[in-house]
Amino acid sequence: MKHLSDIFKSFLGSLLVVAVGFINLDFVFPYLSNYNFNIELNVLSLIFAFLALFIIFIYLFIERRPLRIKNGRIGAMEANVKLLQLKPNRNRLKRYIYSTRVSFWPLSENEKSRNEFRELLTQKIKQGFHVRRIWQLHNEEDAIKLFSYLSLYKDYDNFSLKCFIGTSAFIPEILSVYGKVVSVSIPQQEDPRRLTTAFHFYGNNEVQRWESYFHILWEHSLSIKHGNEINKKNVEQIKTYFNIGETL
Repeated sequence: MKHLSDIFKSFLGSLLVVAVGFINLDFVFPYLSNYNFNIELNVLSLIFAFLALFIIFIYLFIERRPLRIKNGRIGAMEANVKLLQLKPNRNRLKRYIYSTRVSFWPLSENEKSRNEFRELLTQKIKQGFHVRRIWQLHNEEDAIKLFSYLSLYKDYDNFSLKCFIGTSAFIPEILSVYGKVVSVSIPQQEDPRRLTTAFHFYGNNEVQRWESYFHILWEHSLSIKHGNEINKKNVEQIKTYFNIGETL
């Protein structure tokens, strides 16, 4: 999509240059100015102007449409990486990231886009962005990962963490960035934890609805860390559930 945008921008710029050239041609070459020639120039200028407006409309439709679909497990993750690279709002109240973590990426799988996502999220946390994450813990490995990130971010009061325990239901994997866009990923049929398609919602109403749903999940999930406070009782509950020894 980025390459397509660049092509549109380049073509549009060239088109506008040609249109302006036609409009000013009779000023550059006054000896060519005559009644019939000026009429032809005006007609051509109008044609190029309408064509430029049409290209602008197509470009805005492609770039600003309220829903985009990203297919494939890696493609969906790469698209979410790009969302974290979006320019933040000037409004500091909008400098937040809401995220659920459902998908399974084994420790042995060193996927570039997944590593980039973690690095960018860590960078945003260290820069002071407010980040809320909800993990769905399916097994011991999930719990151990959660504790490792809890240890990494324990000193950042702008990072809060909650979780659901068990596999009785799968919550959608949601990523809301600055209130600009929400990504919702759905699972593969073969393995619910291997997400395969991401839907990116850009419409204000859609973003608000998905964020409202995230807040519902947030209110009903198990609190692990809120601001500077770590809920030790809930940490022990997770350790007991998965039979894990001391980790923090």
